[in-house]
Amino acid sequence: MAEDAARRGRWLAPAVVLGTLVVMWSAVSGGLPLLGGSHERSAVSPPAQTPSASAGVDPIAAAKDSVTQTHDLSLLGDVLAMLVLALLTAAVLGAIGWRCRQRRRADPAPGDVAFEVLPVETVASSLREGSGRLRRALREGEPRNAIVGCWVRLEETISGAGLSPEAAETSTEYVVRVLRALDLDPRDIASLASLYREARFSTHPLDETDRTSAVAALDRLLAQVAAQGSAR
Repeated sequence: MAEDAARRGRWLAPAVVLGTLVVMWSAVSGGLPLLGGSHERSAVSPPAQTPSASAGVDPIAAAKDSVTQTHDLSLLGDVLAMLVLALLTAAVLGAIGWRCRQRRRADPAPGDVAFEVLPVETVASSLREGSGRLRRALREGEPRNAIVGCWVRLEETISGAGLSPEAAETSTEYVVRVLRALDLDPRDIASLASLYREARFSTHPLDETDRTSAVAALDRLLAQVAAQGSAR
């Protein structure tokens, strides 16, 4: 499309210039109107004195000799002007038609609204498939490392489903936003997120009680995801 527009632009400018030059030439040269009469004229130079037949001169021959044929070349200018005007009109109409088509293509169809669809089913399916890895991550190692490792695996599972965090969004905000979009219990989401922040950023030790709370919150979330899958 861009090449067609450029091609029309290259033809339109010379046509306008040529048409302007032809019109100026016609005005200066004084050519005949476009719809005038014959372009061949006969100029008759009337004799100052008509010879008499008695002088031995044929009057008909003398009259023919006094007629001089002249040709008006302004017909060529008229033809050129008509041709240029036709080309100029075609170029302008073509450019207008192309512009109208571009506008129609650019206008969105009525009722079409651009929006981002959250693939909740894909995320839920990924969580169901990765539930075993998430539970194992909570049961391995020290409570602090287990809770952090489980949250990291949860984030990887969500991002693997095709979702990316928004600009300036933290890991906690990212995972919480997606889990809420799945219509899961916000209390279980908040509980698991709070345990992750405590394990990730605090300096006091965590014990098995914290691990048990994290396991319980994760089990409830995964049970809700599994129930949603069964309902569908």
